[in-house]
Amino acid sequence: MKTQIIEYRDDEYDVVITVKQATLADGLRRQAKIAEMVETLKKEEAQGETRSLIERFAILRLFPECTIGTANIENRDANKKQLSTEMSIADFLELPEALVVMWQTAIYACNPQWILKMEGEAQEPGKKN
Repeated sequence: MKTQIIEYRDDEYDVVITVKQATLADGLRRQAKIAEMVETLKKEEAQGETRSLIERFAILRLFPECTIGTANIENRDANKKQLSTEMSIADFLELPEALVVMWQTAIYACNPQWILKMEGEAQEPGKKN
């Protein structure tokens, strides 16, 4: 199984994240998490709360993919903020952008099938980029 390790260190975090190639079960959990996030956003909207388009993207795509596609998180410094795949949406949205970009890049390197394709970009079955 393909894995990729990223290391991130700043004033708030010192973590090593191992991401993995998804199994079918991971893919199903990802879909379930996306469905859960859709319901969360619907409830927020029903209560009059609105989120920006980019926040909605992060909640519907990045949050499920980063949390489901992660095999392990090692927090190397107990005196810094601790990262977990069980974090809340609010905590995820407060992560440093540089950390999330590294994490997302590793997730998509291990799981290119999760990359959102724009209309007209559909790949022919069996054909590699």
